[in-house]
Amino acid sequence: MLCLHVELITGRYVATATHDRGAAEWPPHPARLFSALVASLPRAEAALDPGAEARARAALLAVEALPAPTVWATEATMRAAVPVFVPVADVHLVADTDALELEAERAEA
Repeated sequence: MLCLHVELITGRYVATATHDRGAAEWPPHPARLFSALVASLPRAEAALDPGAEARARAALLAVEALPAPTVWATEATMRAAVPVFVPVADVHLVADTDALELEAERAEA
């Protein structure tokens, strides 16, 4: 059995439910924790300890093979989900705004 205790440093958790972006997600979905574990793979430390990444990867594969988790979470005070805009970081997916503005100016003329 694997038991993880997660303490929120700020004392709050901000995430929306995947099936309803207007609803808060509580308790956190186990996939979020697993994603955080994957993101923490010790790639930078590999130069100091060449086996560190392989051991961490093996541990994550073992966690991945476990049955579905049982989640215990404290009660939460729900707040209204506030819609926010998160800019796209991949510039290849964003239209050329200068070209769009120029096209709009030409259409107005």
